[in-house]
Amino acid sequence: MALIVWIFSVLCLLFSFQTRQGLLTTALSLVLAILGLYLWGPSDYVFIWGLALGLALVIFEACLPSFGILGILGFLLIAVEVYLHHLVLGPLLFEILAAVYLGLLLALCLIRLVLDNPQAQSLVLKDRPGQHRQSRLEEEVLGQEAEVVAPLRPVGKICLKDGRILQAISEQDFIDRGQAVEVIAVQTNEVKVRKIDYD
Repeated sequence: MALIVWIFSVLCLLFSFQTRQGLLTTALSLVLAILGLYLWGPSDYVFIWGLALGLALVIFEACLPSFGILGILGFLLIAVEVYLHHLVLGPLLFEILAAVYLGLLLALCLIRLVLDNPQAQSLVLKDRPGQHRQSRLEEEVLGQEAEVVAPLRPVGKICLKDGRILQAISEQDFIDRGQAVEVIAVQTNEVKVRKIDYD
């Protein structure tokens, strides 16, 4: 029961990042997390903190790419915690936790494989609503120089020569504020940029 409450707590927290009712869902997440901790009991707090740290490392890897180091450490920490908790939980719950863990790992691998596979890209709908707006933006900004106004890690904001501020994603990992960049591609709601080296 505590595991289910804890899972709902994490889902509420993730949902809060996606909606405008962030305060309500974050508060609900906190209440469910406290209830889950109460139901689990003090003997399992190390397990809970280990899982939380592992999940945090995986989420940080998704937000701030570090060449996979944080993601690998997070997955290893989760795997070790699940295995060590197997000694306490027994085989049935261990199999459930292991299946969930392996399912998440497989899902991430498949998503990565599909994103990198050109044949799989043919399954993705190319003509979207607003496609004409994107092509007009592409004509206007492609090849333009801009200045970084919010650091690109790899996502941030740039200011074009005409004063427009756009969300951008960098080709490299990090580009500091004030650096000059060139727009090399236009995606749905952001532009892809490359740092300009004046050497």
